[in-house]
Amino acid sequence: MNNILVVASFEKGRGTGHLVRSSRLVTELRARGFNALLCIVGNRSEEDTATVLGEFDAQNRIPLFAIRETAWDLIVTDRCQTLSEEALIYHGLAPVLGIDEGGKDREQFDFLLDILHCDSGGVTPNERRPDLGLPVFPSFPPPLPLEKSASNTERLRVLVSFGGEDSDGLGQRTCLALMGRSDMRLTVVTPANPIPHLETRLTDFDLVITHYGLTAYEALAAGVPVLLDHPSDVHRTLAKKAGFRPLDGIRELVRLPEGEAARWVAETVKPQTEKLAAKLKPAGDTPLTLPDYIASLSPQVFRQCPVCGGPRGRIVARFPRRTYRVCPECGVVYMDRLDEPPIEYAEQYFFDFYKAQYGKTYIEDFTNLKKAATGRIAHILPLLQEGATARAGAKDVAAHLSRFELLQPLRKILDVGCAYGPFLQAAQESGFFMTIGLDPAESAVQYLKGQLSIFALKGFFPDDCRIGPGNVSFWEENYFDVITMWYVVEHITDVQNALKTVAALLKKGGVFAFSTPSRSGISGRKDLQTFLEKSPADHRTIWDPRRVKQLLGRAGFDLKEIVVTGHHPERFPRWMRFLGESTLLKISRAFGLGDTFEVYAVKR
Repeated sequence: MNNILVVASFEKGRGTGHLVRSSRLVTELRARGFNALLCIVGNRSEEDTATVLGEFDAQNRIPLFAIRETAWDLIVTDRCQTLSEEALIYHGLAPVLGIDEGGKDREQFDFLLDILHCDSGGVTPNERRPDLGLPVFPSFPPPLPLEKSASNTERLRVLVSFGGEDSDGLGQRTCLALMGRSDMRLTVVTPANPIPHLETRLTDFDLVITHYGLTAYEALAAGVPVLLDHPSDVHRTLAKKAGFRPLDGIRELVRLPEGEAARWVAETVKPQTEKLAAKLKPAGDTPLTLPDYIASLSPQVFRQCPVCGGPRGRIVARFPRRTYRVCPECGVVYMDRLDEPPIEYAEQYFFDFYKAQYGKTYIEDFTNLKKAATGRIAHILPLLQEGATARAGAKDVAAHLSRFELLQPLRKILDVGCAYGPFLQAAQESGFFMTIGLDPAESAVQYLKGQLSIFALKGFFPDDCRIGPGNVSFWEENYFDVITMWYVVEHITDVQNALKTVAALLKKGGVFAFSTPSRSGISGRKDLQTFLEKSPADHRTIWDPRRVKQLLGRAGFDLKEIVVTGHHPERFPRWMRFLGESTLLKISRAFGLGDTFEVYAVKR
């Protein structure tokens, strides 16, 4: 990822915080080597813009009309409420990450990062939670040592800051209420009297009075007590959910007797502020900054369904760094990611990762896996015979069958994602003449060659399985009798291309068999959100067995059989547990409620 567009709001009534945060983000990203540019959208004058941006390099700005001229890798919006027509432009150019997005099109954003309302699940109760809710703490100087803070007898140093606009006059109202007190020294930030780089000056004060927003979190990060006033009900709601001291705190401050302000802040406000800061601060010695987070991303977004090519579907779930959509045409649930999944298909995947899931390593589970493979081959062999008969078009079926038996030793099978080879060994023992495995794990390939004497190649499907010379494989069209993918198809990014490659490599009447998780199993039906949250981070697609016939038909296959597997009575709702596991197991099998399924199809 290199080209990043940051779109900031600078409109009357929305303050200056969005522009300040966005300009800082662009500056930091450019310092990290990214080609980041700032696009300002709003109705404020260029003079006001220059005042807020200060020393920001004007060459790092780009007008809205010119953004189509660059191929962006990511668009970050800090617009508060992005207009619908504006959002359409961004979505047509690149993956879009909305920061604190509160517009009516919020749910259409590829990814959502909520910083200022990270505990609220959105601005309103009906909004879906974001991909990530995170109070991002920028880098600040350390808080002043305690002995430099105002003592009980000194004047309390108070900063009053309600942004670079303060259209509601909250700063003036607060100053009028506190004016004349001899135990406070007020410093007021106004549009005409800004403090450059305010975030670096917060530790000069004993108390910050502001509204819910960036300055409030910056004060928390600096260890300075905070009291809030609110320009709107939205600010009030978000502040309450975040845990900030309510508006009454300012009223209490006003009513305090002379000389009591410093003691009251030290004994009442400061402990609460420290407690909230400890709660919100991310784990680790170094707090995560917004530029750090953006710089770590490498977004992968599907502009159409990766299985059927249908239009982008509605979003059904969001989790940290991943968003799930459902295709309106084929029913497949597919995942957009903000980065590569944290899983590497190497030896560790089949040992540590596999053992964590199933209680034993892949090799320790080899016997059980081979037993399951034998059952799958029992489904494949009759279809091979049927396909060979149809391919020959023989009138004398009995004569043709005898010929088929004669040619059985020449059958060729490719197992994609073969792992350590239990299926290929079972296929070899079932009479397949040529058994070939393809797997990205070098240790698995070497195991097949060295321990099982089965030919295997290292690579991914379909990228390393093109037809023709110059690649890992150079098989001709109509080469294989069988191609299998056991719990592999959900890992493939370009499923459309994978299906086309399978169809090209298979002979007419050849068998395509695969297994994959089911979105219509008991887990997906009971609670789709939980099911998707627990779905492995590298599962790109989740299929619906009820729509498989339609999907495979488009790719040139005739569906012959679906076998629903992965039946788990213990996953049924609690209110059904009184029926007992044996009865629930029968119900699961009768209604196809298993969480996985196997597909057996024949190429036309």
